[in-house]
Amino acid sequence: MIMKEITAKTILSKSQISDYTVNPYRGCTIGCSYCLDKDSLILMADGTNKPIRNIRVWDKIIGVKDPRKKTAHVKFTVATVLNVCRTRKEAVRIGLTNGTNIICSPDHRWLSNRGWKYSTGKMIGPEQRPHLTTKNEIRGLKHVFTSPEITTEYCRGYLSAIIHGDGLLRDYDYSGRRPWRKKDEHHHFRLAMKDIQAVRRAYNYLRLFKIETNWFKFKFPNRRVDSIRINQDGACKRIKALINIPKKPPSEWLRGWLAGIFDSEGSGNDVIRIHNKAKNILDMTIHALKHYHFMYKYEQYKGKNGVKAIRVSGSMSEYVRFFSITTPAITRKFLLTRKRVKGGVKVSTIMLYRRARTMYDITTDTKNFVCNGLISHNCYAQFTKRFTGHKERWGDYVDVKVNAPELLAAEIKRKPIGTVWISGVCDPYQPLEAKYKLTRQCLEILLRNGWPVNVQTRSPLVLRDLDLLKSSSEVQVTMSITTADDSVRRIFEPKAPPIRGRVDALGKLHAAGVRTQAMIAPMLPGARGLAPMLVGKVDSVLIDRMNYAYANHLYRAHHLEAAMSDGFFRDEAAALASAFRRARVACRVLF
Repeated sequence: MIMKEITAKTILSKSQISDYTVNPYRGCTIGCSYCLDKDSLILMADGTNKPIRNIRVWDKIIGVKDPRKKTAHVKFTVATVLNVCRTRKEAVRIGLTNGTNIICSPDHRWLSNRGWKYSTGKMIGPEQRPHLTTKNEIRGLKHVFTSPEITTEYCRGYLSAIIHGDGLLRDYDYSGRRPWRKKDEHHHFRLAMKDIQAVRRAYNYLRLFKIETNWFKFKFPNRRVDSIRINQDGACKRIKALINIPKKPPSEWLRGWLAGIFDSEGSGNDVIRIHNKAKNILDMTIHALKHYHFMYKYEQYKGKNGVKAIRVSGSMSEYVRFFSITTPAITRKFLLTRKRVKGGVKVSTIMLYRRARTMYDITTDTKNFVCNGLISHNCYAQFTKRFTGHKERWGDYVDVKVNAPELLAAEIKRKPIGTVWISGVCDPYQPLEAKYKLTRQCLEILLRNGWPVNVQTRSPLVLRDLDLLKSSSEVQVTMSITTADDSVRRIFEPKAPPIRGRVDALGKLHAAGVRTQAMIAPMLPGARGLAPMLVGKVDSVLIDRMNYAYANHLYRAHHLEAAMSDGFFRDEAAALASAFRRARVACRVLF
């Protein structure tokens, strides 16, 4: 572990959760392994858009390759979600000239035509930083499109297109060929494609209409593929009725048609093309494109048995709009990752909301993502680490801000009084605090001047300062406890203090009249057992799920995969919340 004494330039910083935050240490020896409105749309790797509140760890989304060197030449790429964060903070509304309004935090960063810029900032003073103005453009797509929900008519249109394009639905009459059988009719339906995604979707949609098909291996010239079929007369008749092309198809049917015909006959290399030679299929495709206001061109191929292509023309935004609206099943055909980011959208207004609202942020392996069609940067700890000068991983270094008390004494005289969160990123009672006593000195200064304080830690070392903590009614101590099982704690938090020591510390603080809170976040296996341990020792409880991908290998190595599911977190949170409320302990679930 690398320890270094440093001289900080400032110590009392604006916080996203409280009014201010104080971090006497940078880095953490405990080392367990920002933000946008919940309705902000994230561009997924398959071309659809999903609200950021529905994004989960390991989702594949669209980001850009590292744009720090040449912001003029940025290419889209596939990014993996590693973390999902949620908090409450003041919001900013950024208005764009294309009519889009973005709700984000003042600290969120965007790739502009002049590089990365914060949503808000100042030209001089302590808040000086590069920030957006109405002279900037935010780079990305010019428009963003919501992906509609799947409806019954959409399913009908999809099945009609994919079966007309790639399916086999035929009746064979062999009557009279064999003397012993007067009536000899055979009925056959088959759908065989190299892309299993489209076949699986067709199988599921047919089941919605009570048509059960059978899986089998169909032999293509170079391989066998999973396919579906059925040879029953009644089922084939229902499929025929289902895929019948209506004279006046509804809007959702046309949307499903575009998705199905693209899956069966389309390509998306540089532009979107749909190939076929059947006039009724081409006419219906053109009708659907016109209905959704896509521009197109006919392309005739020579010597290809009359095959024609319909090319969807327009900008990169039109390319993305096609996938966002139609939501085809085959994801490999969405090839935005080969394209450069061209242009952007100019900022028209920037307005600060004074009241806090729930915000989300995500961390990706590319350190950026596409939100509302625009290129956005990851926030929080990964960004702060860039300025530490450390190459060691998080948990292997600590910078001790030896002048923190002197800075704090000077800064509280210049700033309006507010609640101080100790601390925002690093544990204020990590082992080095026993030697340096920086957190204690900061507490003395804040409480002497009447500032409210919220201390958050994992360490029972907080009891050393019980005399200070119980001297003011404006103090709350929050203890992070993730599980009641110490064997689980040793897997996920090997350097953190034992669970029993943390619970006992809460009990002693509570008995001394200090307001106490337990943060069960992230919930680990065994968290349900915390309820009987904490009742009578805390005034309130916060509960949150695991939002980090970095620990997934630990779940798998110890056969705890079941504790990674949404169902696990939902059930554990419900059981904990019910137990605390029965004991009349205030409890809040954060997901």
